[in-house]
Amino acid sequence: TIHLQKSHGRRSRAAMLSLLRVVDNPMQDIPLVSVLMSPMYGFTPDDMAEVRLQGGGSVYLALLASARNGNVRATGFLRDMEQYRVLAATMPADKLINAVYEKTGYLNMVQAMPGGELRLNNLHLLLEHAKKFEASGYHGLSGFIRFIDRLQEQKGDLTSASAISEAADVVRVMSIHKSKGLEFPVCIIAGC
Repeated sequence: TIHLQKSHGRRSRAAMLSLLRVVDNPMQDIPLVSVLMSPMYGFTPDDMAEVRLQGGGSVYLALLASARNGNVRATGFLRDMEQYRVLAATMPADKLINAVYEKTGYLNMVQAMPGGELRLNNLHLLLEHAKKFEASGYHGLSGFIRFIDRLQEQKGDLTSASAISEAADVVRVMSIHKSKGLEFPVCIIAGC
């Protein structure tokens, strides 16, 4: 279940990263479909098929055509993206992420999902990465996305948050090298 919980936390963060990618460049089909079908916007496969029938080319162009033809959900999504683009042009990445969290209510949504605490921690971790990025002298959403891409290339994935705090009353199983026998009042070496 721990592995499953970590994947839930990563999925919530991945949905938010996809939204940021769409704000930066809406012509990316995979992040766009990911955001549309996420809990933030809740498009179903049938909704997506209806959108795709509206136009050829990219999903974004089909979404624009769908909005012109009266699709209220597509219109709402495009309006949100336009607001986020305006904010992205004027705000640091961490403030933009915070504004998106507030507008979408995504932090509250993920808390109601399985593994909610871990999902929430991962979203807060994404915000911390954005704060560190901005504090290091770099600015803007495009730069932050490139920074995240480099992190993912170097480490294979962003580190995940832990649902268990350091002060939790739990039994920890770790290698001898990590525990060193000096950090804990009691260490048990099993199987000797």
